[in-house]
Amino acid sequence: MQLVESARDKWELCFEERQELLPDSATSIMSTR
Repeated sequence: MQLVESARDKWELCFEERQELLPDSATSIMSTR
């Protein structure tokens, strides 16, 4: 489970960076999910 948690943390960090670069796109992706 640690691998899954670490991967999830990495994904969250990458997603946060993407939100800063493309807030509109990130928002649309979040709404889609």
